[in-house]
Amino acid sequence: MSDYIPQEIILQILYRLPVKSLVKFTLVCKLWQSLITSSCFINTHLAKTLSEPINSHPLLIRRFTDFPEEEHYFLYSNHESLDIFQTLKSPFKPRKNLYPRILGTVHGLICLSDDIFEFSNRIVLWNPSIRKSIELPRPNITSDEVGSYIFTLGFGFDAKKHDYKVVRLAYVRSGDHRSHLLPPKVEVFSVAEKGWRMVSGKGIECYFVEDTWSQCFLNGRVHWIAYEKKIGGVKNWVLLFDMEDEKFRKMRRK
Repeated sequence: MSDYIPQEIILQILYRLPVKSLVKFTLVCKLWQSLITSSCFINTHLAKTLSEPINSHPLLIRRFTDFPEEEHYFLYSNHESLDIFQTLKSPFKPRKNLYPRILGTVHGLICLSDDIFEFSNRIVLWNPSIRKSIELPRPNITSDEVGSYIFTLGFGFDAKKHDYKVVRLAYVRSGDHRSHLLPPKVEVFSVAEKGWRMVSGKGIECYFVEDTWSQCFLNGRVHWIAYEKKIGGVKNWVLLFDMEDEKFRKMRRK
């Protein structure tokens, strides 16, 4: 077909197709595989998808059952009619008390963390549209290395490098076990780099109001609700982490 149709027209057709179809079409021929997997095509297709009305995007619903103890995922392609759906399997292997929390979602990619009931250090990035997922490698900061600690996660997208990242802040417990040390130890996982690396946490003098549920990704930055201990009380902040320059900032008050 490509011998008779100009490549520009083929691209315009492919740009309008859902991701699930594009994955199948990579098997048509080497040319299509090269076109569809190129960074230029991926970025253009993503920009077009994001420009479409939000009610045209797939809707993912999760629910839990007590008997048996299971989680269920349902993918709806039409927001107006919930009669047609696909049942999806969790990217985590099933086991008792498995209720991973949804850390965040960016461009249809979902970050799941299995840390509600225990520190398993398991984090998964899942694309339910194409049924593919990756489990992140073991972080650098674990109880084996630093002893007791608490941690907070953030998930977002580096638009400059077209890279998805997970940031992890670990607050190590002090020697007297009465508090956690500042600043926290910080590491970032990059999908493009396929690994964790340490970054500076210098200047972070605050803790998080809620370790597991307070993150939000907006305008290229992860936001957390935080507080700073002061003499006579505490001061509330919104702490930001920029996914591009990988630096922390406090949100300015208007």
